[in-house]
Amino acid sequence: MKWSALLLSLALLAHGEVMSPGVVRLDPSRIGTIPIHTEVDTLLMFPEAVTLIAGKGMTDGKEPGAVFFQQAENPSLLLLRLLQPDTPVLMHLVMGSEGFSFRLVGSENPASIIRFHTDDGTVPAIEIPEDEVRKQKSEMSWERREQLLQLAIGEQVLRPKIPDEYKDFQSRTSESQTVVNGLQIITTKIARFNSENAIVLLADLENHGKTPLELAPELIGIRVGDSRVFSPSHLQWTERQVQPGAKSQLAVLLLGDGRGKSLPISIENQFSVILRSDSNPSVTP
Repeated sequence: MKWSALLLSLALLAHGEVMSPGVVRLDPSRIGTIPIHTEVDTLLMFPEAVTLIAGKGMTDGKEPGAVFFQQAENPSLLLLRLLQPDTPVLMHLVMGSEGFSFRLVGSENPASIIRFHTDDGTVPAIEIPEDEVRKQKSEMSWERREQLLQLAIGEQVLRPKIPDEYKDFQSRTSESQTVVNGLQIITTKIARFNSENAIVLLADLENHGKTPLELAPELIGIRVGDSRVFSPSHLQWTERQVQPGAKSQLAVLLLGDGRGKSLPISIENQFSVILRSDSNPSVTP
């Protein structure tokens, strides 16, 4: 099996469906579970090089086994595929000075890509040096805040026309999802204007519940990693009242940390638009 065949294997199965890419925190004190399938290659992405892969039933293809594994030229990337559905396999890995164990379980809903991160709450990334943003101001006019949101939303069309606005601009796509009380938010894009110390998140909110949702600024949060939550500095939405079965597109701006201090953090960290747990959704009778 060639590494380049990974994308070809991520097609829908005859029964069940491949899970969307996800992010998981590594915990050496617990045994994790990874759902895999005979027709799908599951990609594991670790924050550091994996120096040992072991476990009864694991095979690199040279000998028979229950689960095939292949390590990429980059030793932090590992590919898995199930060979024998009824054979339980416990995989052991060594990364850095820690060891981790995972149950590899046959499933009709296998994982596609799992991006692991350390227990510090954020995905490892090259942080923007503090001295590069120390002189940046978090105070900004309402008009400029609106402009930054529109620049992020319309990047594909606007960037060729006004390239000066994008000189220090970075962006990437995202598939981060959160679900609360039947309300699903999928963060689709993460962008940063470095010189203005500004981060923009674009997201789609869909109401799968039975009650209309009235959006309000205090209801929305920006989560970085698993534990850091910030309040938005500015918001836009296409629909403030989201009826059951309806959607609203959100554009969320964070200036610094939202409280006047710089936030020198890369967009390669895991970002999510969330509904804050300390705020009750406003519903319309």
